[in-house]
Amino acid sequence: MHSGFAVPRLFLSALLLALASLALPACSPGNGEAPAEATDAGSDEAAAAEEVAGEGSGSEAAPKAFSPDSLPVSEVELGEFPYFRLPEGYHTKLRNEATQALGRFAFWHGAGYIEANGRIYQGNIQAVEGKVFSSAELTLAIEKQILGMGGVLIADSVVPSADRAIVLTRDFVDEYSKGLCWPTEPVRTYVVRSVGHDVWVHACTYGDMGGGWVIGDIPVPGAVEAPLPGAGLVRALRETGKADLRLSYPPGAAVPRDPGAQVDALAGLLVASPQARLSIRGSAGAGLDADAREALALARARQLHDALVEAGVDAGQLELEANPEVAAPGISVVYRPGS
Repeated sequence: MHSGFAVPRLFLSALLLALASLALPACSPGNGEAPAEATDAGSDEAAAAEEVAGEGSGSEAAPKAFSPDSLPVSEVELGEFPYFRLPEGYHTKLRNEATQALGRFAFWHGAGYIEANGRIYQGNIQAVEGKVFSSAELTLAIEKQILGMGGVLIADSVVPSADRAIVLTRDFVDEYSKGLCWPTEPVRTYVVRSVGHDVWVHACTYGDMGGGWVIGDIPVPGAVEAPLPGAGLVRALRETGKADLRLSYPPGAAVPRDPGAQVDALAGLLVASPQARLSIRGSAGAGLDADAREALALARARQLHDALVEAGVDAGQLELEANPEVAAPGISVVYRPGS
C-alpha cells in the first residue's frame, strides 16, 4: 500500500488514456495499475495504461500463431482459484481486486495476443505498511511460484504501440483497471497447462511503486484425446509397432482416469502371441524435479505392467521404462511380435 506519493485518480486515469491514444510505445497486455495511492488510486489508473495488454485479440494482434498445446502439461495440483499467492510483505486490498466468473482477457504472448475466455481474477499489488516495494523481489517471487507449478514464461517484453493500439479501449481499461500497469512497462505472461484447462498469468510492475496481475482459468474442452479403442490400438501396434495410449491422469497420479478397453486389448494380443514383447514407457509432465518426474513416469509404466500381468500376460513379455524428459503425461508402448 506504499506508493511513496499520492496520485489523484482522475488525473492519472486521464493521463494514461491520453498516452494510450497517442499510441505511445508499448502498453503491456493488462498489467497492474498506477501507483495506488495507498489503496485505490493506483488500481484504476494503472489499468488504463495497461489496458493495452488486454482486451482485443484483434486480427492484427496475432502476426504469429501461438498455441499453448506446445507447452508441457503440469503434474502439480493447483489448488483453489486464483491458484497463486503474493509473497510475504505484499498484499492486495479487497477493494483493489475483482473476480469475474466469466470474463474475457487478451494475453500477450510476445508476438501478438490470445483472447482467453473464462474465470478471470485481477488485483493491484502493494507493499504492506512499513515495507519498501521492490519490483525485482516481487517479480522473482511470483515467477518462482508459477514455474514451480509447472508454468512456462512465454513473454517478457513491452508491448509495441501498434499492438496495444489494437486492444486498447476505454471499456477494457475500466474493466481491468485493478490489474493493469504503465504502458511503457514490460509485461510477463505465463501459462500453466493442466488437464482440462489452462491457467494464464499476466504480471507487471510500475517502477518501484506497485504492480498488478491478471489470472485467467480457461477451460480447454477436448484437450486430451480419447483413448484409442481396443481394436484401433491392436491395429496400430501390428501396423507400426508403436502407439500412444492417450491415457488421462489426475495431476501426480499413477492410475489413469479411464483406461477403457486398452488393458484387455493389449492382454489379448500378448497372450495370443507368447513370443511377442511389449515395452511400456511412462511419462510425466512439468512441475516436478527430475527425480520425482522419473519416479512418476515409472509408476505409470508399472501400473500398466501390473494390470497386464493380472490379466494373464507373462511378466517376461513386458519391459518397463521411464521417460526422463518433460512430456505429455501418459504411456507409450512399442510392440515386437517376435519370431
